[in-house]
Amino acid sequence: MADPTSSGPGTKPYEKGPDEEGFNDFSERLDQARASHEPPQGHQQSQGAAMGMGLKLASELIAALIVGGVLGFGADMVFGTKPLFILMGLALGCAAAFMNVLRMMKKLADAQTGENDPLSESAHSDKRPPN
Repeated sequence: MADPTSSGPGTKPYEKGPDEEGFNDFSERLDQARASHEPPQGHQQSQGAAMGMGLKLASELIAALIVGGVLGFGADMVFGTKPLFILMGLALGCAAAFMNVLRMMKKLADAQTGENDPLSESAHSDKRPPN
């Protein structure tokens, strides 16, 4: 069997040099530093959940404004009153958007106090008393 430290026939066996010992020491210190700076296990999930919640809130704001504006524009076209209904639609869309944001913030505040988890199935179920 060939010596794993040699490169081939006629070559000298590989000898450990002073640089390799320093390299191994550096490698161990680097592994320790990486391990100490890793985020906690649930950090990636909580960061993703927060990002998802932010995108949901932003989309609700934009959607409510667009729906209000489009409905107002349609009413203006039908009744021939150019700026009236579009302004009213945008105002109602803005109010609806902020109501949605406030409702979501209340759910998040309740979840942080432990009353209700906004992402659980029980938060989305009907809370009717039994018949």
